[in-house]
Amino acid sequence: MKLAKVIFDIPVEREFFYLCGDNLKKFTRVLVPLGNKRRKGFVIEIEEEIKKDIEYKWIKKVYDASPLINNEIYQLSRILSQKYYCSLGQIIFSIMGHFPLKYNFEFESKKEELFQNQSGFKKEIYLFDNEKEKFDFYIELIEKTKNSLIIMFPEVSIVEKFFALIQGKVNKKILKYYGEMERRERFINFLTSLKEKNLIITGTRISIFLPLSDLSLIVIDSYTDPSYKEKKYPKFNSVEVAETRSILRNIPFILTSYTFSVNDYYEIKKNKVILVDKRDFNKLPEILIINKKWNEIDKKTEFLTEFSSSLIEETILKGKKVGIIHNRKGNWKTFKCENCGHVLRCKNCNSMLILTGENKLFCKYCRVSENIIKKCLKCGSKKIIERVVGIEKIYRILKGLYNDFKIKKFTAEEREIKNDIDIFVGTIIIKEILNQFDFGAIIFPHADSFLNTPYYNSEEIFFIILNEFLWKLKKDTKLILQTKNPNLEIFNSLKNKNFNEFYEKELKMRELLGYPPFSDIIVIEIPVKKSKFFENRVNILRKFIENSDSQILSSDIVDNKKGGKKLKIVFKIEKNKELDFEKIMEIKEKLDFKIELNPEII
Repeated sequence: MKLAKVIFDIPVEREFFYLCGDNLKKFTRVLVPLGNKRRKGFVIEIEEEIKKDIEYKWIKKVYDASPLINNEIYQLSRILSQKYYCSLGQIIFSIMGHFPLKYNFEFESKKEELFQNQSGFKKEIYLFDNEKEKFDFYIELIEKTKNSLIIMFPEVSIVEKFFALIQGKVNKKILKYYGEMERRERFINFLTSLKEKNLIITGTRISIFLPLSDLSLIVIDSYTDPSYKEKKYPKFNSVEVAETRSILRNIPFILTSYTFSVNDYYEIKKNKVILVDKRDFNKLPEILIINKKWNEIDKKTEFLTEFSSSLIEETILKGKKVGIIHNRKGNWKTFKCENCGHVLRCKNCNSMLILTGENKLFCKYCRVSENIIKKCLKCGSKKIIERVVGIEKIYRILKGLYNDFKIKKFTAEEREIKNDIDIFVGTIIIKEILNQFDFGAIIFPHADSFLNTPYYNSEEIFFIILNEFLWKLKKDTKLILQTKNPNLEIFNSLKNKNFNEFYEKELKMRELLGYPPFSDIIVIEIPVKKSKFFENRVNILRKFIENSDSQILSSDIVDNKKGGKKLKIVFKIEKNKELDFEKIMEIKEKLDFKIELNPEII
């Protein structure tokens, strides 16, 4: 008889002890009594000593005869638990997913390779301008790499495409691994990675947790893609997880993309990252920044300039396709005078103010709000807010205007495509079909809508999106950006094809305001309860944040998607500093809040 230390998929950082038989192994799933119910748990340790003064309960059922993870994955999970301020049980069960509890095949994990025998950690970023060259690079890495490696992709379709490409071309066993796989197949592949060596893993973000004993290289394709951020709690970033695992194993870490993030630009400048740029800027299509002056708008469409309208007709008559891209999330508007062009700016940082849904003027950097004014401070005009139309209205206007053209919406919900379509109207997801058709023009009728969001990194997000389009388009394609702010650095850097100009400006702004990479942003969301007890605990949380070398940027009560209200606290903490893990988990247990590190949007 022994004692098993068990954890659960709960937001509480606590271990529970149960009596078990001598054959139970750690890192296995069990069924145990917890309170008045039975619950699935995960064994993290087996202890010989049993305290006689404590009355323990017995484990009711054991699901696994052999460990499901190895020591490395356990060690990685502990690191991630503290990094993302969640319980170890939440991390472990996010790895386990919904694996079957009953199965009739046996397995035994291989002995782990010693980390110190690896080739050494180094972080490299490779920039490519076409998919073929990038895939050839991956095949070259596979041929050169001893032992197992992971190549992660942002989408299942790319996993399947690369898997089909390399089948029969390499001498190693290839495994696919992603969440949409049939549950049993995914579990078998998970166990295969545990018991076999010398494997090639092609998968999405969850593949980073496969318990490979001889992992010697991690590669992440299109690493700036937001798909690598987990959508459910705990919201870990798989790119960060992969880097942490590479450091832990002391192996190379390779990232590929069309461009890099602002954080990585900073690391490249500091010589912490090796950059290999294989892009040919002579291949870039023509980039046209069109000033959306009121007197140049085509009155028949309301959202296109006369130049863009003419270009659409000219392009289709040449037998080519047109893509019109709209930002579904960009429903916040700029405060700009249509008469004289005056822009209302933040008094603290001189950034443009945007109009929120609550009819307030808001600075996305300083996160301060001001009351709206009804006329331009410079000329007195009342035409001060730009109207933005949605995808549905754009589609209807074009359908009514161009009876002879075939027009189709293309969004996440509507992805049906036909060869005879002339104009695609949709979101940035149109980037997925750029290689399937001959596009003569891509038009962003409201480029400012991608910037008019309450997120400090909105310009970086849009810049990365534009790079994805630019490097996928043919040289004779025209990329049109309609804007009322043509002199912004993001547009100047694109027009001049001097991309570092944008990164330098963005880095200076973030350093001035203390945003990443010079700090970490943390968001806490707490369901609001009307009680003195709740208010007292929120005050304890606020004091804890303020005493942790942190600065609270905003604290607002907002609508909760599930109904009711939630308190949203946004704060920043100095880089390389962390909140006291035990203290934040203690407060979290009492307040039951959700916490996210460096969210994509705040």
